[in-house]
Amino acid sequence: MQLGFGQKGGVHDLVLLFVCLMSCQAQGLDRTQSQRHNFFVRPNEPHDAIWIVAKHDPENHCVEMYKITPEHTVAKLEACVSAADNGTSKVTISYEFTAIGQSGEDFLRTVTAGWYEKFMVGWESAMNRYLAKVGAEM
Repeated sequence: MQLGFGQKGGVHDLVLLFVCLMSCQAQGLDRTQSQRHNFFVRPNEPHDAIWIVAKHDPENHCVEMYKITPEHTVAKLEACVSAADNGTSKVTISYEFTAIGQSGEDFLRTVTAGWYEKFMVGWESAMNRYLAKVGAEM
């Protein structure tokens, strides 16, 4: 599933969101330290999730990550950011889910276009909060 949405803030800041927001908070690292790590663990249900940063392409403002939730799912996340004409950034996020257990099969039955749209609203809200915080710190 894929959904794009407009986002205020610099393109570079948004790519850092994917790499830093999750890994920095999970590991207690600053931005510089997070760029030296390509995996991290985050609390998740039904088991903690292992996130792997497979590709970080700062020139094209893209990131590819995998989220492995044991006995549940493997999720591939691709996110790219581009500048929009109105001074915002366009973020395109796509997920691919593969079940690796019965709970993952059950989860996949709940993933609909409506579910994904709500999921992306959550992403957009998280990005806005992060960018507001970063902007206030600068």
